Amino acid sequence: AWEARPGIYWTSETNLDWVSASLELIKAFYDNGGLRAVAAGSCAEYDWTAGGVLSELTSPAKPSTLYGTAKLGCAQMMHAFALQKKASFSWGRVFFTFGPYEYPQRLVPTVIQSLLKGEIAHTSSGEQIRDFLYIEEVGRALVELLDSKVEGPVNIGSGKGVRISDMLDTLGLSIGRQNLIEKRAIPIAPNEPPVLVADVTRLIKEVGFKQKVSLLEGLEKTVQWWQARIN
Repeated sequence: AWEARPGIYWTSETNLDWVSASLELIKAFYDNGGLRAVAAGSCAEYDWTAGGVLSELTSPAKPSTLYGTAKLGCAQMMHAFALQKKASFSWGRVFFTFGPYEYPQRLVPTVIQSLLKGEIAHTSSGEQIRDFLYIEEVGRALVELLDSKVEGPVNIGSGKGVRISDMLDTLGLSIGRQNLIEKRAIPIAPNEPPVLVADVTRLIKEVGFKQKVSLLEGLEKTVQWWQARIN
């Protein structure tokens, strides 16, 4: 639970404080007899220069932000300490999430709130392809990872890329206000990679995780959650 506010967490100096707090927590855990720990990392730990399907085993971990660097460094120190204590450790590299209680200014809740209020939802062209996983599935994947004996980094994602534009259309159709989505109103950042998708081979084959809630089902659940709070 580090800093997660959009536009802030990438460069926030509090990332250094969160590294320190996380290391103190893991040290206390292992020093007091803890046997296995799983912590949450981020796909921001990877090199996003080329984008594509990112693998824990073959894709370079070369973050371009303070947040990604802090996450990667934290994972490496935790793993080294676990080895020294002869304990078990795994690191879930979480890709793109959505669902209830998400920070209101992130993409999915921003669009849902605008449409439910009958307001224009300003978005980029949405040509980027990303790997989205409903938050309850993310939680279940982390629990199953904890219950496994898998060591090291494991991607937490669906393994399926979706064009953001298509996801926005799904939200518009679900709410019945697709005409209120104004694409290309916001420029895409020049350093935005076209594709970021998780290679979930380890998650599926080694952990045994099977996705139960599809992207469509997750979006519908999220819309219903916001409807109950806005209507």
